[in-house]
Amino acid sequence: MSAAATRQLLIYQLALLAVRVVLASAVELSPDEAYYWAFSRSPAFWYFDHPPLVAWLIGATTTVSNSELFVRLPAILCAHGTSLLVYLLLRRLVGGPRLALVGCAVLDLSLLGLVGGVIVTPDSPFATTIAALLVGAWWLSKEPTPGRWIGFGLLLGLCGLAKYSAALLIPPIIAWVLFTPALRAELKHPGPWLAVGCALLVVTPTLIGALEHGLAGFRYQGLRALRSGGHPIESVGAYLGGQLALLGPPLAYALARLIWRRSADRSPLEATAPSLRASASIRRLCRWIAGFVWSYLLLRSLGGFVEPNWAAPAYLAALPLVIDDLAHAGAGERLRRVILSYNVVIAVLVLGIVLAGPLPLPCRYQPTARVRGWRKLVAAIEQSAGTSPLLARRYQVASLLLYYGHWATKRGLATAPLGWRASQFDHWPQFRPRETSYRLVDVVRVPDRELVPGFRRLSAWRRAAEPMKGCAVWFESDVRRVGPNIR
Repeated sequence: MSAAATRQLLIYQLALLAVRVVLASAVELSPDEAYYWAFSRSPAFWYFDHPPLVAWLIGATTTVSNSELFVRLPAILCAHGTSLLVYLLLRRLVGGPRLALVGCAVLDLSLLGLVGGVIVTPDSPFATTIAALLVGAWWLSKEPTPGRWIGFGLLLGLCGLAKYSAALLIPPIIAWVLFTPALRAELKHPGPWLAVGCALLVVTPTLIGALEHGLAGFRYQGLRALRSGGHPIESVGAYLGGQLALLGPPLAYALARLIWRRSADRSPLEATAPSLRASASIRRLCRWIAGFVWSYLLLRSLGGFVEPNWAAPAYLAALPLVIDDLAHAGAGERLRRVILSYNVVIAVLVLGIVLAGPLPLPCRYQPTARVRGWRKLVAAIEQSAGTSPLLARRYQVASLLLYYGHWATKRGLATAPLGWRASQFDHWPQFRPRETSYRLVDVVRVPDRELVPGFRRLSAWRRAAEPMKGCAVWFESDVRRVGPNIR
């Protein structure tokens, strides 16, 4: 890589780092981020909701500081790692550093890149491991040595440590190996089987933990979408709308254009040059991953709502295909400019909304409602609850009380989900309700049909958390845990 290309990439990454640090420091943790932080306080190989990689990363960065910035530092570092890996992959597919940098910008300035690059979730390391897997697949296709097979297997195992939905990568990878002549021939040798063994070795501790807990997390994730309910037309529409929002209309148009034209590989799989053969092989793998993940989630949306971010593997696999196609197709330069301009506008809007503070809107329509007001909320609860231990109805509320109030060490905190949604708190003995009197606490929208009868409103709430208009905190004065029932 030339000195000029290196300088451009460095300037871009530093500018993006500054923006992400500003965004990460400007708002409080979301309830789910506080939940993952709670994971990191109890290091383990197994957690109920997700594999352990995100908890391990948060635990590592918060040894320096427990501030919001350091809780989110794994997301920032992973996002930059993903960006650099996509840059390397695009350099091998499209050749020029300029197009590779444009591809990085399209990823980083998309809604998925903006949110995932600041808000820490299991998707943060998952995206990085997927990008690393694609780069590793390119090197494997170029020369399938046993060492590269082992590296590919380790990367696939890391994907499994990041998120359970890494299982969606397995069918496309199997198809890729079977339909790529050079890789299919390797099945006679130990390389592919070493890769399988290494992948299983990485995820074995997590699988053992899941078995010890009766596969509770797997069963929950498997039923999650089906529990969401809703009419199939409504859920499919929500799925397609979510994907359109993540991609953005210009990139979605470019992807649809690519599918409609059914572009063939520019380099046949039987090409003699190793680099050309590897590039053709990676295009095939990206098509398999994107097509399988999007099709599977579309079918799954017929039975319930699907979160838009579940399709992140498809997005990361489709992006190199689109950028590669635009590098050769007619009017590609114009469409690239439209895509990049749209993403820049979205990035400016997101940055402005975050820095401007709460908008004069109800909580239901407040874009940053989930990342503002929690510190004041916990202070108000402390003032009202006095010395009484609390019983949190939701894992999100319990996580926020732990992070902003250190409640478990001060007065005692327990959780008791009043509904089907279980959490990791149910598997931590220190948070199980005991034979004592609690004050039940919850945060709800007003009006909320799920409101438990007998709650009374916390009068200090409106003064304490004005940014979260339309929300309320509710207490029930005396709740005693007796056996399995709440009384």
